[in-house]
Amino acid sequence: MTKVLEFQGPSCSIKDSKGFSDLISCRREGHLVTISNLFDNNFNAENESGLSMTIEEFLTPTSVQPFGAIEVTTFDFRNGTFRAIDILDFTGLSTKSGAIYKVSDVSVGTDVTSLTDQEYTFHFRITHSVPIGGYFSILLSQDEANGVTVTDANTVANNCFIVNGGSTTGVECVSGVNEAGRNFVNVSCTSAGFGDGGAGSDSEVKI
Repeated sequence: MTKVLEFQGPSCSIKDSKGFSDLISCRREGHLVTISNLFDNNFNAENESGLSMTIEEFLTPTSVQPFGAIEVTTFDFRNGTFRAIDILDFTGLSTKSGAIYKVSDVSVGTDVTSLTDQEYTFHFRITHSVPIGGYFSILLSQDEANGVTVTDANTVANNCFIVNGGSTTGVECVSGVNEAGRNFVNVSCTSAGFGDGGAGSDSEVKI
């Protein structure tokens, strides 16, 4: 297995299998997974319609990234020695980003123009969970003449809250300007704002 993948437990387990023995077993040492007791009798590939198995306890990366290749090698055992038979590489594997859905329009604290200290509320639903240590990045409007900008980073940092019902909890925020000249606010996913488990999948976030 690629070393980017982590494991949930100390070993591995087989959830479903087709065409294999009921005694099939899985053992793991580091990132090497060994599947044993595959067949009850001699296996003849020409007579089989197909083989499949689902191996559990892998943890995919928490962010979008390629995670390398997985190599599958079959062995036989003859004269006291395991010999490689076939090798199959699964390449180009990667995690995919999930969607973010708008729950409501961005609300503005007041409709008075040209204020240097305005309040905006963002309400959305996330598809994938965001762990503690991750963050939400809000890229503000692009219009240089009439768009939303950050005039004071300290004001943003001291007035960033998670809204939960009628209460608010302060969270860490960092604001700035990216390479394209767009203003942004990054809201940290901390246990204070989201609990020890971070922001759960399919949950609503209101900032």
